[in-house]
Amino acid sequence: MPRGKLLPLLAVLTFSLTGCAALSGPTLTERIQRTDALYDKGREASVQMEGKQGDYKAAACYYERSARQGGAKGAYALATLYRDGLVQEKTEGAAKEKAFFWMREAAVGGWAQAQYELSVFYYEGKGVEPDHKEASAWLQKAAENNNTLAQRFLGELYLNGKNPRGTITLQRDTRKASYWYLRAAEGGDAEAAATIGYMYANGVGIEKDYVQASKWLTVAANKGVTQGRANLANLYAQAKGGPRDYDKAVELYEQAHAGGDAHAGYNLGVLYYYAQPPHGNVKKAVELFRQADQRGIAAAATMLGVASAAGKGVPQDYSTAVAFFERGIKGGDAAAYARLGECYRDGKGVPKNLDQAQKTFHDGAVAGDPASQRLLAELYLKGKDGQRNYVEALRWSLAAAGRGDQKAMLMAATMYEKGVGVQRDVVQARKWYQAAADYMPHESPYARPEAYRPMQAKGREGLARLKNQ
Repeated sequence: MPRGKLLPLLAVLTFSLTGCAALSGPTLTERIQRTDALYDKGREASVQMEGKQGDYKAAACYYERSARQGGAKGAYALATLYRDGLVQEKTEGAAKEKAFFWMREAAVGGWAQAQYELSVFYYEGKGVEPDHKEASAWLQKAAENNNTLAQRFLGELYLNGKNPRGTITLQRDTRKASYWYLRAAEGGDAEAAATIGYMYANGVGIEKDYVQASKWLTVAANKGVTQGRANLANLYAQAKGGPRDYDKAVELYEQAHAGGDAHAGYNLGVLYYYAQPPHGNVKKAVELFRQADQRGIAAAATMLGVASAAGKGVPQDYSTAVAFFERGIKGGDAAAYARLGECYRDGKGVPKNLDQAQKTFHDGAVAGDPASQRLLAELYLKGKDGQRNYVEALRWSLAAAGRGDQKAMLMAATMYEKGVGVQRDVVQARKWYQAAADYMPHESPYARPEAYRPMQAKGREGLARLKNQ
């Protein structure tokens, strides 16, 4: 088409389109302004003034007008009035149905909070039949729409495979859990910050990073999250993510304990029990252990047994210690097996019984307690009734060494060096001597240097013997 004829046609098209727009009613901007104005009137009606209750019926009218003209936040506000029972309906069921209807309208309109709450409606069957497929879909939309509650909830589902009440299930995926917790934390959710800090500290679903753990746990602690304070205290006590600082650890443990965290109180008790002056205080430790024991923390019962056996903070009494160790085992604390097994091995608080000692060590070893594994290995190595079992001794010493037990590292290294229970293996011997030499008590922050430095020296001695082999 010639250029001269094209320009008039474009002019006609432009005019026609402009004309259609002029005849099509209010623009999108005008519609948004209109729905916002109605929403604002609803807000004004619902405000309590001079001790008088808000006019929720009038507010509902404004919100509904806003919602029917496409206002998503008006629809959400209307849904919350029905959800919270602020607008009366003939029956509770009718109110739930209206709450669901308008919540869904708001969710379809893109309101992220409504998408999150709609997912909860579907999960819990509020105003609608439970539908986990729909619930998961809306939860995902809300999370992608940067709703931090949805992101944290989604992270919780992926982390645990279910919600705390166990009514919602999902395929467990710690990598996805860490992704959503981090998104929520970055969006300002303090609870999520506490969880992602824990995940960084323990390498759950994400690469272990104590600096990042400290960063997020500090955020959570500063916002008053009890679990954030407790886990940040652990980092200060164990010198992870920064220098060891018992003063800050004590302060944070105390705050978390005051906030109702019984485990924080137990951990503070451990610090008081094992830390050197000026932080050690065995009387305070025992009192905290008693409180934690009363709240069902099995490890606290074990520590009361430790205190009774040592006569620290309480009179020395092995019979009492045995009773506490048995209670610790019953409560599920694997560390109690080693303590009780030693009582049977040495005849303290109970008649000496090597068979029972071996059984107790074995139970603890199977439960994954490294001290029980090493003590069982020692029993096999020394022999019971003249019967040694070097194969089992090596097996359990390696299990304990792999869990960070320095004495077990040296035991395994020596057995490989001398070919006890196994063909002589210099490479493996060097490996475990090196591990013992490099050992640092990060997981046991109250270990005395005089306890682990001599074994570091033995590791170096072993390496020197094998240097040219």
